[in-house]
Amino acid sequence: MIRAGAAAALVVWLIAGIAPAMAHPHVFITAGATFLFAGEKIAAMRVEWLFDDVFSDTVPSGTVVGTDPAAGQGVNRGSQIAVHVSKGPEMVPVPNLVGMTLEAAQAQLQAKGFEVDTQSYLPGRLVRAQSPAANTSVTKGTQVTLFF
Repeated sequence: MIRAGAAAALVVWLIAGIAPAMAHPHVFITAGATFLFAGEKIAAMRVEWLFDDVFSDTVPSGTVVGTDPAAGQGVNRGSQIAVHVSKGPEMVPVPNLVGMTLEAAQAQLQAKGFEVDTQSYLPGRLVRAQSPAANTSVTKGTQVTLFF
């Protein structure tokens, strides 16, 4: 039986194998499925499931990012399926970089997953301003501009 969740933009497709004769049901869960819908369908397959919260820059919070085992793989009844659910993008506070050298500021930013842009840099100058401001929470991967 194939069934699609009507409420989700990208839906969970489940070949349920609910019939007792089917020993190895297959589950197809795609990004965008709702947390509740995925849980209901996996429970109906008579397998154990656990939800794992993960950061995602592309999948909205509360929707499925993927599964383990991956979509399309057969599972035995009673086995475990991990459903990775997005908690949205990872938010990271921007460090205070004013007064640092370019090298020190770049090292801190890159270690925290930020992109670095510079304005008016000349050797020997220290960071005099930054954007976004220190202690602002932004998504990991955001570009931070250093002004010299």
